[in-house]
Amino acid sequence: MSSPSFYLVQRLKHREQEGSYNFFGGDTAIANTLNSSVYLDYMGSSEFEFGAPAESANRLTAVAAAGRLAVVHHELEYNNGAVITPLSSNPTSAQLALHRISLGNYERSKRDLAAFFVVDEDKKDDLLEAWGEWMNHDQRTREPMGFMQEVPKAEEERDIVGWWALSADLIWTLDESRAQDIKIAFERVAEETLAKQKS
Repeated sequence: MSSPSFYLVQRLKHREQEGSYNFFGGDTAIANTLNSSVYLDYMGSSEFEFGAPAESANRLTAVAAAGRLAVVHHELEYNNGAVITPLSSNPTSAQLALHRISLGNYERSKRDLAAFFVVDEDKKDDLLEAWGEWMNHDQRTREPMGFMQEVPKAEEERDIVGWWALSADLIWTLDESRAQDIKIAFERVAEETLAKQKS
């Protein structure tokens, strides 16, 4: 597996009402795929407006159709002003390197911190290891992703509620029910696509 890219990270915002959202300038159908939970925030760069969201959505829909789309829980431990996360979703002792993400004066208890990844079950270990490396060493993106600003907030206070690495086909949230909603949305699209193909 080639090293996944996290350069194009699409921000996901809370969707409060039904309707067609097309804030990212591309295919409205992609935004509507996720309409039970989120919409795609306007990112301001053409890379997000043409191609990348639809291509990633199509790949994730294919993963859902194959029954491999999963929500993976990943603890993020708070320790002395930093979040620590393992490299792998199923780490061996050799892989259990810790990543520190500076959060300043963050006082939430350890058990309240977790990320929930919507990911291809077959690729989860490689993708989460790459995510951990990127989060620890780089975090360089085409447009600001706002992750570090949102982590200290309670879920109902967050402006940005999810992040979608378009080239890596990896979505993460800080709320399990939201991650499950996104997974179910892709599974629904996969079912609808299959039904159309059979008709």
